[in-house]
Amino acid sequence: MANPLERRRNLLDEQSYKSNFDFEEFNIADKDKSDLLSLEEKIKSSQMTFVKSTLEIGNILSQAQEKLKNYGTGSFMKWYENLGFNKDNVSYFLKRFELSLVYPEKREYIAEMPVRLVKELTKKDIEPQLVVEAIKEEVRTTKEFNEIKINYSHG
Repeated sequence: MANPLERRRNLLDEQSYKSNFDFEEFNIADKDKSDLLSLEEKIKSSQMTFVKSTLEIGNILSQAQEKLKNYGTGSFMKWYENLGFNKDNVSYFLKRFELSLVYPEKREYIAEMPVRLVKELTKKDIEPQLVVEAIKEEVRTTKEFNEIKINYSHG
């Protein structure tokens, strides 16, 4: 059995970033390759921060909406507009957050999901099984979603 230090080292290895870019194809010099790998790692780190932030903002907005529901029509809207958000922004964050609550095992995928897909999957008249299928398959484009809709309707 591995000691704690070795287990931690293995975990860090699993989490470390590995580029898929073919630097050799473009004869990129070692120094530039090293710099580009560092930039890729920074981008990936920022993407993960963005993913977490997207869901956290949705969570915060949900909490504020709940608190403000007893203070009159329009109080929540005035509150979020004060922060620079508009109705579309808030809807995007709230719907994404709600999906992440229903499908917690797919949080990262949901956080990165295109806005158009979030809108499609949260329409009031959508079949729940269609949402389940799209999230299970981790659909990334409207085209892929439309293919699942066609397959579902011919089910």
